[in-house]
Amino acid sequence: MIYMAATPELAALEVRVHLDLPPDLIPDDYVLMRVDLDGLTIEAISILPANPAAFGDQWLREKRTPVLRAPSVLMPESTNLLVNPLHPAGSGRIHAIRDFAFDRRLWLPLR
Repeated sequence: MIYMAATPELAALEVRVHLDLPPDLIPDDYVLMRVDLDGLTIEAISILPANPAAFGDQWLREKRTPVLRAPSVLMPESTNLLVNPLHPAGSGRIHAIRDFAFDRRLWLPLR
C-alpha cells in the first residue's frame, strides 16, 4: 500500500508524528512528491471505521478501487490517500519531486 497525504502540510505532520527520532538523526534525503491520480476511481469515506487497519486491509484485498480517501486520525478535517499498487487500473504517476527539509523547530520541546 502507498500511504499519502492530500496536502504537503499534512504529509509533514504525519511524518513528524510517526518519526520517533531526535532532530540530529532525521534523514536529510526527504523529498516531497506530487502524484497524479487523474482517471483513477477514488473511494471516499468520511468517518473512520472502528478498526481502520482491518478496513484498509479488506479494501486492499478486495481491490474495490485503486485509491481510498480517508480522514486523517491527526486532523480529521484533512484526508489521507491510500493507493493500492496492485489494482488493475493502476496506481497513479509521480508528477513532480522536490527536496524537502523539515523545520527543526518541529522537534523542539515545548516550553
